[in-house]
Amino acid sequence: NKESVEAFVKWMKQWELGKPPEKKAVLLYGPAGVGKTSLVLAYGKEHGYDVVEVNASDWRNEARMKAVVGESSLQATLDGSSKKIILIDEVDGIAGKEDAGGIAALKRIIDETRVPLALVANNPWDPKLAPIREKCLMLEFKRLKKSEIIRRLREIARSEGIQVSEAVLEKIAE
Repeated sequence: NKESVEAFVKWMKQWELGKPPEKKAVLLYGPAGVGKTSLVLAYGKEHGYDVVEVNASDWRNEARMKAVVGESSLQATLDGSSKKIILIDEVDGIAGKEDAGGIAALKRIIDETRVPLALVANNPWDPKLAPIREKCLMLEFKRLKKSEIIRRLREIARSEGIQVSEAVLEKIAE
């Protein structure tokens, strides 16, 4: 997932330079548990961003989507700066039968946003999400192999000065 992480960082740097990228939203997609949401939260914390996190499946209609996300995407943060990232998790959840304009509202929000929009989905290929996909930088996150997880856990343990057996690392990696 290194390439996707690097592409996300590059995309954020454009915002930081005051030059919003052509694609003002990024869509991080892949199976649950691969670090999509964690990437946005960690980047925000490390770089001093206020991360406004919402779950798209809770905001399926246009009025609620606009009320919650639309205002945040146009306003500065409380201290007057615009160091804000809007994180919309489970964006594939608004493509269900109950969608009452949520997709159209999100498309308009992407067009009008003044802050980075990070959308997260497990499966972005629902045909109803096509209008969103075309407006987003698409970044795929794949499930990590057990050996990759063990290697990273070993590095973390070493850097923290913690002695851990291979058996424990394997159990954690499962």
